[in-house]
Amino acid sequence: MTTPAGHFLFGLGVYLAAPAGRRRAAVVLFVLLMAAAFAPDFDLYPLLWGDLEAANLNHQHFSHSLFFTAATGLALAGAAALLGCGPFLRLSPYFLAAAWSHVLLDFLTSDTREPVGIMPFWPFSEARFNSPVALFEGLHKSRLEDLLSWHNVGVVAGEVLILGPLVAAIWYLRIRSERKRAAAAEDKPQAGSEIQD
Repeated sequence: MTTPAGHFLFGLGVYLAAPAGRRRAAVVLFVLLMAAAFAPDFDLYPLLWGDLEAANLNHQHFSHSLFFTAATGLALAGAAALLGCGPFLRLSPYFLAAAWSHVLLDFLTSDTREPVGIMPFWPFSEARFNSPVALFEGLHKSRLEDLLSWHNVGVVAGEVLILGPLVAAIWYLRIRSERKRAAAAEDKPQAGSEIQD
């Protein structure tokens, strides 16, 4: 499975690509997009009482399907629209991208611990799939002590090195777009500002 750092970075990239709104709406949009990016991992709930083995066995079932993540993404897009972040149809593609990114990232992560792979086509099929070529290294997570191992630090660093430049590029394009828009607004003559002869 991809680490929370990887899911956060992809969610941040989607947020930066989404239409900017007022400050309050932007905060709500950020929180809800992050919820979409992380939602499939709700199946790790046994970690709440420290049962790592149950969390590992419970992980990557129906919540890591395209159907579940689409339903989650669209529900969160609806919540964002109701909370004033923008029209549902304009927000939906960003929420679907954030939700489906979780499935994509976990698919591209090396997975050697049962249950191996994800079930992207649930409820139509419970077949499990994992990429034959892993883009990301998998976490060591057999024991709680493994979670803070040097291997896992390297896994997080690898995700930052791969996804960080993507997020930086989206951020740069957003800043450039906002500057162009601001410059165009300044160049536009104000109504009634022309001197009449």
